[in-house]
Amino acid sequence: MSTRPPFAQISSYQEFAKYYWYREELQQICKSLGIASSGMKTELCRNITLGDLLDIYYGKKTYAKYDNSALQWNRFVKDFCADPATNRFPDKLKTAAALWRIVRESTMEKKYTSELLEKIDNQ
Repeated sequence: MSTRPPFAQISSYQEFAKYYWYREELQQICKSLGIASSGMKTELCRNITLGDLLDIYYGKKTYAKYDNSALQWNRFVKDFCADPATNRFPDKLKTAAALWRIVRESTMEKKYTSELLEKIDNQ
């Protein structure tokens, strides 16, 4: 499990998309790059430059479609709370947040599974 590198060390959109980013983090990144920093999280994840548009036009790149990444945390908590294996935790939301922190900083898929809980238990 690798941890999320600082934004300045990420070299491609594919690498960027492996990690979860909070809206506030995306706004800070946009501000540091001198581009629009307002809007919904999905809009901030997909700021397109003129160079990107030209690459799309000439077929060098394809535009990444919306993939519900803004809903990852909500889905994670819902699935965590629905898992009977999590009934042992007195404060499910606090436990889900701690587990989410591990997942969002890694390259792991950003969704909850019982196997994820077992993996963390065995560490």
